[in-house]
Amino acid sequence: MRLIPALICIVMFLGGLNLLKNPLVSQPIDPQVVPVLLDNPSQSPVNAQAEALHWVGVRFVGRLGNQMFQTASCYGIAAARKSRCCLYDYEGSMLSEAVEMLVPVEKCPETPAILQSEGRHNQDFISSFMDPVESNTVVGVYLQSWMYLPSSLPFALLHRSWAADWVKQRGINVGIHVRLGDMGQNFPLSFFPKAMAHLEKLDPSTPFKFVVVSDDPMWVQAQHVFAGMIVSEGHSPGQDMSILAECKHVIFTVGTFAWWSGYLKSSVGHVLYYIPPMKLLSPGGTNLTAYYPPEWIGFMHEQQDPCHLC
Repeated sequence: MRLIPALICIVMFLGGLNLLKNPLVSQPIDPQVVPVLLDNPSQSPVNAQAEALHWVGVRFVGRLGNQMFQTASCYGIAAARKSRCCLYDYEGSMLSEAVEMLVPVEKCPETPAILQSEGRHNQDFISSFMDPVESNTVVGVYLQSWMYLPSSLPFALLHRSWAADWVKQRGINVGIHVRLGDMGQNFPLSFFPKAMAHLEKLDPSTPFKFVVVSDDPMWVQAQHVFAGMIVSEGHSPGQDMSILAECKHVIFTVGTFAWWSGYLKSSVGHVLYYIPPMKLLSPGGTNLTAYYPPEWIGFMHEQQDPCHLC
């Protein structure tokens, strides 16, 4: 009988060593908590969710584009770990008003979990996030990398059909996104003629008709570079993203909203983007190869020709 306490001590000591091996552990899981499985896990696009014991959770930070990254990355990370994805803040979020979830949404329980944070590297890929973790975890903060995403996204744009009709009726085939707002004008206007000229080389047989989506449409209308273009006004964020995604080609400056507009683009075409000076990018630095898909075409600040992933 004296062997039992000794064995218990050995097991607890080895378990503690396993926690120490993970430098991202900040709060161990309560062993008494047993997570509740999805009501119908077989509907998940991630096969591993059906029988997964542990969950990966995210808390929303930022607006629509950020919430899309956090949600899709959660499912991708969960699939790699053979865990389930859950969301703390889905109900009433900007995401819930812009997309249709293709899987049942599990709300994260308010129970202790390991915290794994990317720190200041919010436009990068942290490969250790994909490693198995034998406990419930909360990952974050922004998770802005296409390399986290699952093979099948857990959502689809809610206004896609409406946007397809809107774009077709106006004969639009190129969408431009201009982000101002909290970031101000962090791009030269010369970027747009350069991008459009390069697009003409890539698709010389197509007569282009443009729509411009922006958080400041009045500013756009005052710029000569956008003269004669349709400017989207009076639409919700989800509608504007759907308009851009229905275009054959997408041109954008910065921001996750435009990133997702290009990523969700259904037709065969090109995505062209502006790369600002590094001091204007993510505080922790942007890993361009992890943030931008390799087939997209980038224009470095004040350079005349595209440099892809400079």
